[in-house]
Amino acid sequence: MGIIMACGALGLIARAVDIQIVRRSFYVAQGDARFVRGKSIVADRGVIRDRRGLVLAISTPVSSLWADPAFRATGPEQLGRLSQVLALAPGQVDELTGQLGRRRFAYVARRIAPDIAARAMALSIPGLHIQTEYKRYYPNGRSIAHVVGNTDVDDRGQAGLEWMYDAWLRGTRGEEQVIVDGGRRIVNVTGQIKAATPGHDLTISIDSRLQYLAYRDLQAAVEKNQASSGSIVIMDVHTGEVLVMTNFPSYNPNNPGLGEVSDRRNLAMTDMQEPGSTIKPLTMAIALNEGVITPETTFDTSPGYMKVGGYTIRDVEGNNGVLTSTGIITKSSNVGAAKVAARMDDRYYYEHLRRFGLGNATGTGFPGEASGVLPEPAHWSASTKSSMAYGYSLSLSALQLAQAYSALGNDGVLVAPTFIANDTVRRRSVVSADAAHHVVRMMETVITQGGARAAALPGYRVAGKTGTARANGPGGYRADHYNSLFVGLLPAGNPRYVTVVIIRDPSGGKFFGGQVSAPVYGALMPDVVRLTGVAPSEP
Repeated sequence: MGIIMACGALGLIARAVDIQIVRRSFYVAQGDARFVRGKSIVADRGVIRDRRGLVLAISTPVSSLWADPAFRATGPEQLGRLSQVLALAPGQVDELTGQLGRRRFAYVARRIAPDIAARAMALSIPGLHIQTEYKRYYPNGRSIAHVVGNTDVDDRGQAGLEWMYDAWLRGTRGEEQVIVDGGRRIVNVTGQIKAATPGHDLTISIDSRLQYLAYRDLQAAVEKNQASSGSIVIMDVHTGEVLVMTNFPSYNPNNPGLGEVSDRRNLAMTDMQEPGSTIKPLTMAIALNEGVITPETTFDTSPGYMKVGGYTIRDVEGNNGVLTSTGIITKSSNVGAAKVAARMDDRYYYEHLRRFGLGNATGTGFPGEASGVLPEPAHWSASTKSSMAYGYSLSLSALQLAQAYSALGNDGVLVAPTFIANDTVRRRSVVSADAAHHVVRMMETVITQGGARAAALPGYRVAGKTGTARANGPGGYRADHYNSLFVGLLPAGNPRYVTVVIIRDPSGGKFFGGQVSAPVYGALMPDVVRLTGVAPSEP
């Protein structure tokens, strides 16, 4: 009996030596494989701020619930309680159980409030687990949605600046080592394998105060004029910084799945329209730069219409008689603009329109930005140059129009737009400083004597131009459908801001730019000069 017991003891000792010494690393590895896990550490996404440091987008911690196959053993009573806590329909829980029949992981609820997740975990349901994630929050909501954009359920950029700068904002996930029990619940954190690297913050050029005011005034104008949509852009003519870009209708970036898909388009950059008479100051600047006219050159616009290539060009006000170059801008004469263009070389006119940024994207890198249309002279018909001179046969976006006018307000030097505060300024000379100065003075008469008196600001000299263009549809121009435009430079003596207002397809009885868009400018700009400290013009 003693021998038997001794042999047994020796066997146990040999087995212990084998397990604890000879093959210790093997058994440790097997144990770790069952109970040691690597757990991902979520990286915090960078904050987006406006030019004054106010938060426009920030990620807040939320909880997500997920289940493994053990969840399938949950009884109907517990499932019912879980459905009540999470506000889930019974069918959703059944669908989840079916998913776990095919894989070992399925989300139960994503990005919910931590207190709701805690109540769900308190039910002690087998196979139910919790993890921390981040949800993006946009305090300014609809007013800035098209610029900032939004993220998806995994906190990755899907639109706007969130998409453009996703790699910069996103950061890098970390990893920590944890020990789990038989139910895969974490019982201990043993150490950090790799630290999470938070994303970088982003400071943009938008002024959220002006953005909200512009959105408010734009919404009021679209609704008052029963229009389909509208856009406003305000840009610094010296730096190219976009202080305001807003559209109506818009969407809620905190819940982008609601509303119409079309409401998510940044119309100020994706939608093209013919500029109408807002192109006339560019036509005049190019002609002055070429030296084919002066501000005092006269043109006979009688009898108020002219034929070019079988097409009749008409002045809205009828017969304006003899007009100077300045008078063509004041009266917004289509006939006069066509006669100015006729004095220019085709290639010269085309090349300078392109130098004003027409026919090319602005280079911001913004998703979905369109380039517009500017046909080359080789494709022109007999009337193309004439129609281009007063805003047809070419198309552009609201931002492209703001960029073009920046050259008029900046001594003939165009600045490329940017959404980043204190960004490198990209400039190029377009026309001479004298040509730009002459055109700005011409545009002042549109406010004081022409059709944009509603855009006047007491105490300030304003230079501006209205535009009214027939709206295009699938079959060509649509009868009685127009786009109303106004572009303003302020203060006219030394322009600081260019503002573009576009109201699309107004159907409330008025459609001229001076009636529809100029009043929006007149309502908004007093707030702009007050908040940005623009001094009144000298008497």
